[in-house]
Amino acid sequence: MRFLKKLLLTIGLIVLLACLKIILKSTHASSIIFYYNFCSSLQLLLLAGVVFTGLLENTVLAKAPPAARRRKSFLFFITLLAFMELSCYFLTRHPQMIPGKIVSDFREYYNNYQRDILQYNKNISRYDTALFYRMKSNNRSLFSNIEFSDSVFTNEQGFRDDELSLKKAQIICLGDSYTLGWGVQQEETYSQQLEKALKVPVLNTGMSSYGTAREIESIRQLDKKNLTSLIIQYCYNDADENEAYIKNHYRLPISPESIYDSSSDLLKWSRIYFPGKYSCTLFKLFLTEKLQSFIAGSRAKNEPVPSQQPTNDDKNARSFIEILKVSGLDFTKIHLFVFDIGEYYNLNEEFVFALENQLRTPENKSFFKDHIHVLHIKPLLTPSDYYVLDIHIKASGHRKIAEYLAGFIKAVQY
Repeated sequence: MRFLKKLLLTIGLIVLLACLKIILKSTHASSIIFYYNFCSSLQLLLLAGVVFTGLLENTVLAKAPPAARRRKSFLFFITLLAFMELSCYFLTRHPQMIPGKIVSDFREYYNNYQRDILQYNKNISRYDTALFYRMKSNNRSLFSNIEFSDSVFTNEQGFRDDELSLKKAQIICLGDSYTLGWGVQQEETYSQQLEKALKVPVLNTGMSSYGTAREIESIRQLDKKNLTSLIIQYCYNDADENEAYIKNHYRLPISPESIYDSSSDLLKWSRIYFPGKYSCTLFKLFLTEKLQSFIAGSRAKNEPVPSQQPTNDDKNARSFIEILKVSGLDFTKIHLFVFDIGEYYNLNEEFVFALENQLRTPENKSFFKDHIHVLHIKPLLTPSDYYVLDIHIKASGHRKIAEYLAGFIKAVQY
């Protein structure tokens, strides 16, 4: 009877916490990730606590006096929770030791509740009316996460490079966080290694999460009189921005500064620790993943296999080409080198194959004068070139890309 009362009380508290989450969602938007996770973790702890202590009191501790049963079962539960929390903390700090079957759960935890995001870190980046955000000019900052800690130095335009490369660049590298060098030191980026290999000024204009449209917009005002080559690193998540840019009549739809500020606040709140955060959040992610797999498996057994839908790679390649055509770049004078990169588990060459097909059309061959060169990066990279939790490449991956680019550019231009 006592166990039933505890269970009913716990269910009542869980319902109250669910109502609190609904209230907080409408009143604390910038901190909702923290409060939602905190309340959900508390719900899980309450339910797990009453079940665990109830089982102990009615089995292992059944012969002990009532007061001793309650005290010992509670101490057992707290000890187990502390052990799980410390274990999860240790594995998060030593990701190479995470068992393969639960790496995806730790990666999701890191991405949503632990990772610092460069573009929303106000020590490094700022709001920009033309590009939504960019890095601060002439700034020196430390950007660190669990698996790395890197210095970020910017020039007067806010690019992660020096002034000489800014003023006399013969090669400009466009891209997102992979080109920026998320997770590696400045001299380890593929742009800096390419500069050493070719012995010409190479400018790194990469910025985290930029799509092709913003990448080109960010260099529109630069002096390009010395420019001979342009390198564009594409990523599958460029597609949405590129499509929005085209639909908006070739203008970037830029959100107001309040959206940037709320995103920055959301990042700060999501990273705040509370007791039990590691173990409870990871357990929730694990249960969610298993439940989704079970539901997907059940549907697969009961539903006919749908016909394979065509991919959007052709559409994305056409959007990419359309943006290049309105960029104002003179493709009779410069060579463009394009490659596609992303998380290792998302690496494929569908976009570059689609782009190659689009470039074979007479119209595109005439426009670009055979000055676009599509590169195949996927065969170069292995899982060891990526961080375990972070989705970005390590210095070894940058080195491989730089060597490949240097050889390709020399073959084309020198």
